[in-house]
Amino acid sequence: MHEVYIYGSGQNFDGLGLCGALSALSCIHDETAGGNSEVTLEHPIDELGKWQTIRPGRILKCWVPVRETPLLKLDRTETVQETIVRDVYRVKTNGRRLHLRQQPNTSARILSKYNPGTEVVKLADAGSANGYTWYQVAVSSDGATGYMAATYLEYVRTYTETIMGTDDATLESTDEAAQINWAVRPQLFEIYDIAPSENGIVANARHISYRLLKNSTTYMPSGEVTLQSALNGILDNCEVDHDFEAYTDISEKRSGISWKQINPIKAMLDSEAGALAKWSCQLIRDNWAMFFLKRAGGNRGMRIEAGKNLVGVSYSENISNTATRIKPIGKNQDGTDLYLPEKYVDSPYIDAYEYPMLYPLECSDCKVGTDGVTVEIAYTRMREQAQRMFDGGCDRPTRSIKVDFLLLGDSEETAQYQALDKLFLYDQVTIVDTYIEDTAEVMSLSWDCLNDRPVGIEVGSIAASMSSSKVASWQIPGGINGTKLISGSVGAAQLGEQVVSARHVQAKSINTEALQAESVTTEKLAALSVIAEKIAAGAITAEKIAAGAIDAETVKAITAYIGSITAGNIETDQLASV
Repeated sequence: MHEVYIYGSGQNFDGLGLCGALSALSCIHDETAGGNSEVTLEHPIDELGKWQTIRPGRILKCWVPVRETPLLKLDRTETVQETIVRDVYRVKTNGRRLHLRQQPNTSARILSKYNPGTEVVKLADAGSANGYTWYQVAVSSDGATGYMAATYLEYVRTYTETIMGTDDATLESTDEAAQINWAVRPQLFEIYDIAPSENGIVANARHISYRLLKNSTTYMPSGEVTLQSALNGILDNCEVDHDFEAYTDISEKRSGISWKQINPIKAMLDSEAGALAKWSCQLIRDNWAMFFLKRAGGNRGMRIEAGKNLVGVSYSENISNTATRIKPIGKNQDGTDLYLPEKYVDSPYIDAYEYPMLYPLECSDCKVGTDGVTVEIAYTRMREQAQRMFDGGCDRPTRSIKVDFLLLGDSEETAQYQALDKLFLYDQVTIVDTYIEDTAEVMSLSWDCLNDRPVGIEVGSIAASMSSSKVASWQIPGGINGTKLISGSVGAAQLGEQVVSARHVQAKSINTEALQAESVTTEKLAALSVIAEKIAAGAITAEKIAAGAIDAETVKAITAYIGSITAGNIETDQLASV
C-alpha cells in the first residue's frame, strides 16, 4: 500500500508535500510502450481542504511499476552472455538521513532521504562537485534512483547479474534482491488538467519527462551519428534549461537525422521521425532519466492459450493487413515495372494459412539507371525491402490480449492470466492462437497506485496496441507525411478545398513523369487563370518547360484566356521575350 503526495513549484520531493498524503479515492497509472505515461487521480471534496492543493502545474508522487534500470547495463555489447558486477553500499551518516538528489550536486532538489543502514546499489561514478564525490545509485528498498555523496556511503558487498542472450534478455542474478516481479518505484507526474466529477475532482498528470513538451530543440548533424550522440544533441540544444538525461545501450549509427525547432519529446518519441523509431528501441522512464534500450523486457517463459472466452479477458485477432507473399516492384530505365526473376518473396508462414496473401510492394530506390542502380542492385534492394516487411511481422495476424484483473477471480480456468501480474512493460509472452505459436510483448499496463496491484494489461503486437491508442499532441505538430499513410487511403474526396497550396509542394516534386495521361485538360487549365496572378515574376522560364509539354490544345486554351485579358493589363515589354 502506498500513498500519493503533492508538491508545489520549487519544493523538494522528500517530505509530506503541501498537505501530507492525499485522501485519493483512486489513482490509476496507464502506460503504453513508447507512448504516454499518465496518472488519473480522483479526490473527494474533503473537510481538510486537501482537494484545493490539486492544481495544474503541481507534482504528484506515486509508486508505479518501473523495471529496475540497474538490471540493464548501458554499455553492454552484443554477446551471447554477459556478466554485470554491482557494488552494494550502506548509508553511514551520524544519525542524519542521507539525501538522494536529482543531480550530483548539493544545489539539486532532494528526491528523498534515507536512514543510516539503508543499502544502495552503485550504478555509476558521477564525478565531483561541491567538495564531494558522487555516485549514481539505486536504493535497494524502494528502487528509487538518483545521486548520493560517496563520503556518506560504505562498501558492503559485490554481486553479479548475468544477461543470458540479448534477444531474450533473460536475467539471472546472485543477489536475491534483484529477483523481483513488480518493482514499484516513486515517480513524479505533473498535473496538466483538472475537472469536477460526481465524487469530487479528477486530475490528469503526465510523467515528469513530459515537461520537455514545453521546450524546443534543434539538432541537425551531418553524416552518421550514434543514438547516444543524437539523444545528447536533443537535450543539450534545448532553449530552456532542464535536468533531464538520456542513456542507451545501442551503438549502431544512423544518417539523415534532422530535428529543427521542435519539442524534445517529439524529437525522441515521434512514431516515425523520432529517435525511438529511427533506432527501433524501447523506452523506460525513471523521473529525470530516460533509457532507450535495444531490449528492455525479458522472457519469463510464460505461455497463453489464446482465444478462450473468459470473464475479464478479451482476445482479438485480425488478418486484414496480413501478407505472406510479397511481389516487389521496381522500375526499368524506360519507366516500366521491374519484377524479380522469381517474381515473389514468400514468408516462412505462408503454409500456415489456406492461401497465399499477396501484397504488391512498390520499392524505393530501385529504378535502373538512377544513381548507378543496375538491374542486379535493384533486385537486391527489392528482396531486402520485402524481407524487412516480414521482419516487421506483416506475415502474422495483428493480435492482442487484454486482461481486466478486477473481473478475474481465483480459479483454475483463470490461473494462466493471473500470472500476468508479474510482467513488466516489454516482457515477452508466448501466445498460441489459431494460426501460429509466436512471441508477443506486453504493450500497455494499468496500475492501481493506492493498492499496489495491476488493473489491466495488454499483450500483443505493436500494431494492435497503436490502433486503439490515442494520438498524443506531440505527434501532430509538423504534420503527417506520406510514409504514415496506407497507399490509396487519401484521395481527392478526403482533401478539403485549398488544403494543398504551392507552399506544401517541394521543389521539383511535380514533373511530367508524375502526371497521369490526360490528367491535365483544358477545363483544368482554365482554372489556372485564377491563380496566375499569384505566380511570382520569373518563376516560369523556358528551361522549366519540358519538350512537348505544351501541345496544340493547350495553346488554344491559353489563346482563349489571352483573348479575355483587358487591354492594358499586359505591357509590350512583358511580351518581348515571347
